[in-house]
Amino acid sequence: MLKLLEVADFLNPVTAARRFFIGRQPNWVPDKSPAVRNSWTLKEHSTMKKFPIHTTGTIELDALGRRPEWGLAFRKKQKVFPRCNTDLSTAVPGAGRGFFYRVCSVLLLVVADVPGAMAQRPADSDWSANAVVAEGSQFALTGVGAAQGVSMIDGFIYVYGDATRSERGTGVISELDADLQPTGRTLLLNRGGRPLLDHPTGLTRHPSLGFFMGNTSSQKAKIFRLDWDRAWRDGNLDNAVLAVIDDDAAINGCRPEFVRLGDRDLLATADYGDARPEVRLMDVEAMLKHGRTSAPGVVTNRFLAGPFNQTLSFDATTGDLLCVQNVVEGLGWQIERLDLEKAVADGRGWGPEVLLERLVLFPHSELEGYCQMPGQRSLWITSWPRNNLTLGKIRKVPERMSAAGEMQISPLEFSAERTP
Repeated sequence: MLKLLEVADFLNPVTAARRFFIGRQPNWVPDKSPAVRNSWTLKEHSTMKKFPIHTTGTIELDALGRRPEWGLAFRKKQKVFPRCNTDLSTAVPGAGRGFFYRVCSVLLLVVADVPGAMAQRPADSDWSANAVVAEGSQFALTGVGAAQGVSMIDGFIYVYGDATRSERGTGVISELDADLQPTGRTLLLNRGGRPLLDHPTGLTRHPSLGFFMGNTSSQKAKIFRLDWDRAWRDGNLDNAVLAVIDDDAAINGCRPEFVRLGDRDLLATADYGDARPEVRLMDVEAMLKHGRTSAPGVVTNRFLAGPFNQTLSFDATTGDLLCVQNVVEGLGWQIERLDLEKAVADGRGWGPEVLLERLVLFPHSELEGYCQMPGQRSLWITSWPRNNLTLGKIRKVPERMSAAGEMQISPLEFSAERTP
């Protein structure tokens, strides 16, 4: 892997890739061939000199994600040039120039960008856990790619996921009934056949202002106002996008959630990461008028928050804001319950009488979403494909160490009786 990274650095793949594709972004889609596992295929059309070239590259990984191999087939009109296979793990920097150099650069760039191919597992850590999901059960929901969040609206559960593992190559929403059984309805978050929301983060509804959904891509945030009924009739967003807001006030992504502060309904959002993350409250009418959140009068209130916010959930019965978080970057289940009015007044999410409760659970997977359910139950969702939905009641337990590396531990694994 180190050799591969050295080669990638030497060849400067970003610059070469841009030259090769003349500024266009390659479109990577999963290879659906049953004979190939853990592979992704690049399909892109470009124009070089005076003839079109159709470039197709495939990266295949072994069970441990090592020793990627690549292959290219070039078609000029109807003529197919021979296929070339090279083991990049033994590649020699500087071996080749010109067109071959650019091809290698593109492939090295793509190897680095393929989800799971070169990505390092997030740095784990020990932490002290104080809560479990009691009287609970777990479910596996398929067809949503890497699940990113969950919302309950009008008695239905809506689970949304991104394009990372989606068979459809775009963000998607799946509808479940109150018993967590799929209704069969699915909404593709694309427009004109192209992905529009590829990494949805946050879904919320206001009785008069309608539905809003966030999208975070490369730490950049956009908020979409949707015609919900039209979207579900069409099964996509071709004619359902009412407005697109550039959330340029965000530090790291957006996760919209309607809250009530005093006598005003505001749209809240929060940052991920640990670089001075904030919770911001916004005037929706001003936001829609200006089309961006940094415009004067859009952000009405803001306060510093804890790190690694995945989503927000507002408790209308208490007026509390729940920040659904990871414990460390990319890992862990944590919820901070804040008194929203006091947080706004203090300017910090941990000020006196602001942080009402911090619940830390045992799992070292990545919590993505959370919503409150009837009967004092909660629904949790992770991006892991196995048992990605957990339903049950939150129960506090005596603090106990949850060791780093416990990637497969269940939130149900430690009951109050088993915890010493």
